[in-house]
Parts: sequence; C-alpha cells; structure tokens
Amino acid sequence: MIDPTIFKKLLGRVPAPQELIAGVLGILIALAGVIGISVGVSQDQGSSSAADSSSVGQSPRVNDWTSRDDLEGERRLTWTSHEVLDGGKQVRIFFQAGTPSCVGIRTEVAETATTVNIKLFTGALPGTDGPCTREAALASAVVTLDNPVGARVITGRDLMGSLQLSS
Repeated sequence: MIDPTIFKKLLGRVPAPQELIAGVLGILIALAGVIGISVGVSQDQGSSSAADSSSVGQSPRVNDWTSRDDLEGERRLTWTSHEVLDGGKQVRIFFQAGTPSCVGIRTEVAETATTVNIKLFTGALPGTDGPCTREAALASAVVTLDNPVGARVITGRDLMGSLQLSS
C-alpha cells in the first residue's frame, strides 16, 4: 500500500482516487504503446522481398489481398511502401486495412510515360452484417502494369495531393 503522505510531500496535496486511477491507466497505456511499437518493428525486420524486387525501405510481411469491385461504402486508403516485382511488370503495395472477414480493397492504376499512379480504396464486403472489430491488419496487394516500371516514378495520390514514393 502506498503511503498517501508521499503524494502530499511531492504534490503539496493528496490526489483524489480518480486522479490516481487516471495516472495508473496513463502509465499502462504508455507501456502498451512502447511494447506494441517494439513488437511491430521486430516483425517487419524479419521479412524479405522477392529476389528481383526493388523496394522502398524495409518491406513489411507479404499478405496479398485481391482487388474487388463489389465493395460497399468505399473510401481512400493510403499505402505506405512498395516493391517492384517480375522485372518491373508488377508492383506490390503495402498498407494497413481492417479485418479481412469484414473489409476488402480495390486498386486503380494509371500509367503515363513518367509515372505509375496506384490508388487504393477500402470498403465493406457485401453482406457483412455482423459485428466487425476495428483491428488493423498488415496487408499487401499486387497490381499488374501495362508496361514495365522502368525509370518511371511510382506514386500514390491521397487526399492531400500527390505523394512521390520512389523513382
């Protein structure tokens, strides 16, 4: 048991029970965040990419999702990194998405002579009526290009405009 007089010496007063509970919860949340970050970093460091791929940063674990055209309530989703596959004919993008039993993704690719713009959308799967948890899943998707990437810049457009990710 903590002696309440220690708080009086440190704070000049004895805190209310609600303040003590809030303080303890704050410390526990901070510890959970630190532990979660270190676990996430160690998982990503152990992953590898295909032998013929070039990637931006360390590639997350591969968990390819299939693009769908039947999603409900679509919204934009930002992808965070990519790797070039199959001699430049394909690009794998990495992102965080919801629970795969509840949500899906759709990709759009626009190619020009200088850029490959990959847009990512997420939405509910058709007929998903039950409760869906708000869990985040590390995911990836592979898009096939009309022409190899070559020297073109791979970009992803988000709501803030164009985000250049690599050349």
